[in-house]
Amino acid sequence: MRKNINIKTPIGTELVFELNPTQSEALQAYEDGYKFVCMGGAVRSGKTWLLGLLATLWSLIPGNVGVICRGTYQELHDVIWEETLKKFFFEPLFKGLYTYDKLNHYITLAPELGGACIRLMNLKDPTGKRVNVNKGLMGKGIGWFAIDQSEACWPQAFNTLLHRMSLNSVPFRRGFLNLNPAGRDWNWNYFINPATSRKDSKFIQTKTLDNKEHLPSDYIDSLFAMHKDYVDRYVEGNFTDWQGLIYPMFSEATHVVPPLSDLPSSFKLYLAIDHGLNNPVSIGLYTQLATGEVVRFDEYYQRGKFIPEYFEDIRCICKKWGRTKIDGFCVIDPTYNRRSAETGRDNEIAFRELSDETGFNMVPYKANNDVISGINRVASYLQIDPEKPNPFTKDGKTVSLVKGEFKKVEGSPSFFLTSNCHKAIEELQMYAWKETHDRNLDLEIVNDEKNFREEPNKKNDHTCDEIRYMLMSMPPPRVQHTNITPLRKQNQFRVSPVTGY
Repeated sequence: MRKNINIKTPIGTELVFELNPTQSEALQAYEDGYKFVCMGGAVRSGKTWLLGLLATLWSLIPGNVGVICRGTYQELHDVIWEETLKKFFFEPLFKGLYTYDKLNHYITLAPELGGACIRLMNLKDPTGKRVNVNKGLMGKGIGWFAIDQSEACWPQAFNTLLHRMSLNSVPFRRGFLNLNPAGRDWNWNYFINPATSRKDSKFIQTKTLDNKEHLPSDYIDSLFAMHKDYVDRYVEGNFTDWQGLIYPMFSEATHVVPPLSDLPSSFKLYLAIDHGLNNPVSIGLYTQLATGEVVRFDEYYQRGKFIPEYFEDIRCICKKWGRTKIDGFCVIDPTYNRRSAETGRDNEIAFRELSDETGFNMVPYKANNDVISGINRVASYLQIDPEKPNPFTKDGKTVSLVKGEFKKVEGSPSFFLTSNCHKAIEELQMYAWKETHDRNLDLEIVNDEKNFREEPNKKNDHTCDEIRYMLMSMPPPRVQHTNITPLRKQNQFRVSPVTGY
């Protein structure tokens, strides 16, 4: 594993840089043929410095065009340009032979250095609203891109940059991302999760101690003096046992199975609806195996649909599965029965009238909406029962994530989703508790006078609500999960996503 890298420019300037172990591993990954490298984990581990090094190396390829993304233009100027690219690389190597256009956010090397160009692109406007990266790159091809703090990015931005990596005048096209742990978000799925990560990417976990030669010893001591949650997340850079997740036991390798080819007539059809108009309407189609396992085998997720529209859409979907009627039951968010803005009628009446007109008996009854009890019920269904054989595997065993590694274990969960339920899989992995700490002290309030309610984040949770309605309407599984709420209260202190400590 290399520890030093030599950069020599066409004009004869030369520098030797010392790399820490994870930085060396990242460079080696590109040599091994990986197209993308994602470095994730600890603070002050040299991730952004490596971004600057890679940007410099790739800019030495004549005519290359790259993009560096971060939250705002101010951050790009202060952190990426002033404190990284200019300070460590461009001034020592290219002094007087580059231009930095702060107004248009371009960095360009002189023709004698190859004339490569770097564009700085913000991901958010001054109000914090996401910007359209595609608009800034319309019609342009690039040879490389780098995203700093990609946990604050979103998958559409990554995909847009990927689609623009079409510059054919350079020998290769590559991408680099760095991040701090942010739960099982899209970064986890794209680069970390063994079940779903990209085959052309390599994830490298970083630790603060990897970069200890460049940090004051008292700074490192102060980090390790912090609460163990902070040390685990920001110093050790760990992603396992994410405490903010509501369903940490959920895993695609464990709970996701191939799509059904058909729905046998002996299997009943069940529907669960999370009603919405401005918010999306989420509808799940379920069945139950003879051994008791519940399977969510199809989904409908649309925004801006009125009841008559999605009623007809679901009728067509059920017909595709060979059903003209619901032979199980249909449940819905109990708050749905408000007067429809379109028809002026109560929503419940609208369902009944549509059912009478079409003969399709989609008349939902109100689900139990006790949120905490529902979350515990879903957790019970996700829990692996060691005495129950898995109905989808030949040996009856289940793949489970054990201490960060996927292993086969005895038993089976009681709830499965088919892989075509994309939205449900995405939301289950990101479903998290709302923070319950004092914003000034970053402490969880545990005294009787100021206890906050335990409640989930009301964001990207529509399929999670609808799954909860369905499983609360089913009998509980044989093995019950212990109450999930106290699992979050093992420690008095909690990490703040705002301040990071």
